[in-house]
Amino acid sequence: MTEKLKDSGLKLKTVTNEKQALADIITPSTEKVRIISEKRNREKSKILSLQKSNSYFRNEIKSLRLKLKEKEFFVPDVAERCNDKCDNCKLIKSQILDKENKIAQVEEDIDEIINESIQTKNEDGSYSHKVRLCVMELVGLEVAVEKVSPVIQSVLRHILGKSLDRSDLPNPSTAQAIVDEGHYIAKTFISEKLNKAENWGLGRDGTTQKKQKIVDTSITLDSGDVISLGFN
Repeated sequence: MTEKLKDSGLKLKTVTNEKQALADIITPSTEKVRIISEKRNREKSKILSLQKSNSYFRNEIKSLRLKLKEKEFFVPDVAERCNDKCDNCKLIKSQILDKENKIAQVEEDIDEIINESIQTKNEDGSYSHKVRLCVMELVGLEVAVEKVSPVIQSVLRHILGKSLDRSDLPNPSTAQAIVDEGHYIAKTFISEKLNKAENWGLGRDGTTQKKQKIVDTSITLDSGDVISLGFN
């Protein structure tokens, strides 16, 4: 029974921790891109409004200048109105330039985020904690170890527009080694919990999905905590 408990440890704590792994890699950058994109769209809307106002004032100025040419004598009121429109036009041009500069900065920020490299390894060459959790979660979701890295590459490419070389991600044998480490950690965790418990109970709960019987085996500790040993 002890061996079976150890072998069932694959989906212990790793399952609860792994669910955030892939999101931890992509979510922060995705949220940054979304916020900056919304800001860029707002600035573009403001520029469009200013451009419309600028066009209106240009037409007004053109009309007033035509009126001036048609007059045989100087009309102070028309000249004053023309000067006012020119001042407004200059102000709008200045505002448009300011908005365009802001949009350019926002676009640079977006490019910087998109082009920001993803660190998958530690200084000693080992894979980062996030990559390890991601690998264990994907395997827990029944992704074959030889497909783990291609799946990560696909998600990054289509969601973030980023690319990673295969050399930056675990090969199948390394992915399997990471999963085996997860097994060991899970087994150690279960053993420590059982050693500290004065008593514990073993329970099984079954269900049927697609005409296939699925049984969940779990341990209830004296503290009330329940440890799932996975499904058979």
